[in-house]
Formats: sequence, C-alpha cells, structure tokens
Amino acid sequence: MISTENKQLLEGIYKSSKLGMDATELIIKKSDSKPLIKTLEAQFNEYHGMAREAGAILSKKEVLPCEASNITKLISWGSIQLNTLADTSVSNVASVMIDGSSMGIKEATKLLRTNEQAEMSSKNLCKRLIEQEQNNIERLKKFL
Repeated sequence: MISTENKQLLEGIYKSSKLGMDATELIIKKSDSKPLIKTLEAQFNEYHGMAREAGAILSKKEVLPCEASNITKLISWGSIQLNTLADTSVSNVASVMIDGSSMGIKEATKLLRTNEQAEMSSKNLCKRLIEQEQNNIERLKKFL
C-alpha cells in the first residue's frame, strides 16, 4: 500500500522528468551547436534516469505511473515553439532550457512542501531532481 502523499510525490517526479525529456528532445532539434547538443543529451539522460527510478518505485507499489496531461504537454510544446520561432541561437536555446529547469525547481519544491508525510526515500529522490535542475542551469549558463 502506498500513501497518498508518497504517490503524489513520486508521480510528480515522474511527470516532471518526462516533461523535461520531451522538452529537451524538442529543443535539441532546434540547435546546430554540437557542444550545446551534447549538454542537452546528457540532461535528457538524467531526466530519463529520474523518470525510470520514480516509475520503478511506483510499479513496485503497484501504481501505474501516469504522464502529464495532454494540455500540459501542449503548453510546454507551444512555449518552446513560440520562444524559438524567431531565434534559435545557442544563447536563446539555452535560455529557454534554463527557464524550464527553473520551473522544474519550483514545481519540485512545491511537491516536497505539499507532501511532507511522504517516505524519506521519495523525498530524497525529489531533492535529487531539484539538484539535477540546478546543475542543468549551471551547465547551460556557459551558453548564454
């Protein structure tokens, strides 16, 4: 049996990581910069690992991990398209990804605060997601 708070925290980590994967995959196609693409591919792999880990914990607890809603995905896609429509420079692409990581930090921090009774292992996973997003921002700053 899984507590509601633990389920909400793990599902939030899973959804956030999957959205990060989708955004990273989309933004990679917008850049010709090999160093930026290499950085983004590493970021994609980190999101993939985090989603896999959260999904595995949910599966062990007999909970099917669910994706973000289609509306959330559409908003993310639209934002990336709009923000890169006229400018696919390395600096702008990095800036768009930094904005996404900042949103990820905000959402993960909210998840932690609203699910204080979740298992410590799940809270630690969420803290790792926040740290991962902070590291993403630091790595992308050199492209601004």
